[in-house]
Amino acid sequence: MDGKGSRPEKKTRCFLVDGYNLIHAIPSVARFVGIDLERARELLLLKLSAYAIRNQVKITVVFDGQAQEPPTQNTQPGLTVIFTRGEKADQKIKDLARKISPKKDWLVITSDFDIRFQVDGFGVKSRSAREFAAELEASSRPKKNPTTRPPGQVEEKKMTRKDLDWAYQVFLKNKKGQK
Repeated sequence: MDGKGSRPEKKTRCFLVDGYNLIHAIPSVARFVGIDLERARELLLLKLSAYAIRNQVKITVVFDGQAQEPPTQNTQPGLTVIFTRGEKADQKIKDLARKISPKKDWLVITSDFDIRFQVDGFGVKSRSAREFAAELEASSRPKKNPTTRPPGQVEEKKMTRKDLDWAYQVFLKNKKGQK
């Protein structure tokens, strides 16, 4: 409180995510890794964008990127995507965590113990990719208690494979600038 009886301002939370760590922590996304890595990345970004919008947070996702890969344009709201281009994502995350401010507003998501140890030393909190993946998946499921819905509100349904494929096609069209 500010002494005047008003509510405290909601902190903006910012997440710094080890992209491939999180991909491997979400089974519905990880199953594409050996088949279509780009699709796995895009599905992860869709989930993170929805989470960012729903929770009003900013998310920076870091992926290892080969120097010969073409730059990937990201048009997902709430997200910043970084491909390291020859540098290890681990080092990039450590460098970003060292420089970010205010550190109390940030949370690093990775299962890499070395990164977590380093960023904790910088004063930035961290959380395992597996823990965050569980939260991410739980936040996208519909609520169990339909009696709390306002009258006339339609019940949310679980996303089907067809829904995911549709969302993926929309993502690809938006990525290419088509309408």
